[in-house]
Amino acid sequence: MTGQQLHTVCRHLRRLASAQSVGGLSDAQLVERFVGTRDEAAFEVLVWRHGAMVLGLCRRLLRQEQDAEDVFQATFLALVRKASNIGKRESVGSWLYKVAYRAALKARERANRRAAREGPLVETPAAATANDVIWRDIRPLLDAAVHGLPDKYRLPFVLCYLQGKTVSEAAEELGCSRGTVGTRLARARERLRRQLAHRGLTLATGTLMAALAQSHAKAGVPESLIATAVQAAKTGPAGAVSADVASLTEGVLRAMVLTKVKCVAAAVLAVATLVGGVSGFSYHMRAAEPPDGEQDLLVAQLAETPRAGDEARSDTLTIPGWGKSEDPVGDCKFTIARNKLTIQVPPKEHLLDAERGVMNAPRVLQEVEGDFIVQVKVSVDFPQGTKSTVEERTPFFGAGLLLLKDDKTYVRLESAHMISGGTDELSYLNWEIRKDGSWDRQGDASELPLSDKEVYLRLERRDGKVYCGVSTDGAKWNSLEPIEVELPKKVHVGIAACHDTNTGYAPEFSEFKLFRAVTR
Repeated sequence: MTGQQLHTVCRHLRRLASAQSVGGLSDAQLVERFVGTRDEAAFEVLVWRHGAMVLGLCRRLLRQEQDAEDVFQATFLALVRKASNIGKRESVGSWLYKVAYRAALKARERANRRAAREGPLVETPAAATANDVIWRDIRPLLDAAVHGLPDKYRLPFVLCYLQGKTVSEAAEELGCSRGTVGTRLARARERLRRQLAHRGLTLATGTLMAALAQSHAKAGVPESLIATAVQAAKTGPAGAVSADVASLTEGVLRAMVLTKVKCVAAAVLAVATLVGGVSGFSYHMRAAEPPDGEQDLLVAQLAETPRAGDEARSDTLTIPGWGKSEDPVGDCKFTIARNKLTIQVPPKEHLLDAERGVMNAPRVLQEVEGDFIVQVKVSVDFPQGTKSTVEERTPFFGAGLLLLKDDKTYVRLESAHMISGGTDELSYLNWEIRKDGSWDRQGDASELPLSDKEVYLRLERRDGKVYCGVSTDGAKWNSLEPIEVELPKKVHVGIAACHDTNTGYAPEFSEFKLFRAVTR
């Protein structure tokens, strides 16, 4: 054995001994040691303990192994920099899952841009069965749904389904009872089932959980990846990670900061919009096309009050204050009465479905340039006991706001209803995005209040991100995590109604408001 080989073996044995000395500590204790003393061994145990989960997620979302490894490194580099900011340190596994998911989405966007410039990379995957191909498409949808779970449900889910812990072990780590963990797991599974049913996936929940667990089990982490992560923790990222990894880390950390302030920003913005402004607010609102000579207003509503009795039957007819009605199928009716706009949608498929190329839902849209806020009150009495127009598909209704770039890229925020399993009636909030003709993500709005009959919805475009807000009274707003989507300066915004059932319905829209943001 050469001197260099002996040195390497001794160094590995010292690392192993150090890791064993802290290996019995909980995640919270390991994070405390790393934050307090920058204990390298504590950090290494965290990487070993959670590395397979992180790498499995990366491989499910990214086709290239190098991209997956970059996201792995970026995730643990984020932990190096932000470990002290993790509020519940026993939840580090859930925190890592969320960071890895965000970083993977950024890496996927980067890979797509690279492919557009250079052409797609030639992939040489191992021979895949038909079953492998199917699950390759389903697993990213499941990961998106897991990412959208509230923290209190995602944490036990990650511990039990992605890290293989028993309910008792998870309860001990979380400091709660086995019954509490079991209840939260059941609720997490139910939320995932609902989210996936909306996507047309009606597989048994156990089958879906097994799919995630299987991919996690296969995600062996190369020791070189762990060594690089530990080195970055010891010496800092300079020289330890690539420029791509450093860039991904910065991007995801910026997103985390924005997520923390989104609720405060949304509250301030709501006051500025509805009351008339806040001193020192960074931008103000004015009408998109103010009359000649009009001074900039702090708040000015663009939409006009509709005229009672107006009715639109044409596939393109301007409705004052709302925009142009569009009825691609030609069988819907738009009616204005008592300051409310009703869209009567007959029994037939009327969808906003970029994947299938079916974009024939009735809508009323207008063009807006720059940043804006649009909000509306939606009232709808969803029919019960309906069936889908397509056999074995979950029937659903949706009525709400639409932000449209084109038929391939758009954002929807809706009051929605579906019938799962043929009998389970569920009203919920649907918050989803399409990019370049593909489903990108669906936010979890299940924690937000929703009455069966009416809800206020809001979309805001600001600084390259799209925010959504939900309220039951139009005064107190609840916000969801913002999403990033590349949009041109001019887009179309307004309302839409869609369904795929054998029963017609007539959602009612009122209190429509549209504001344009102007930087001071």
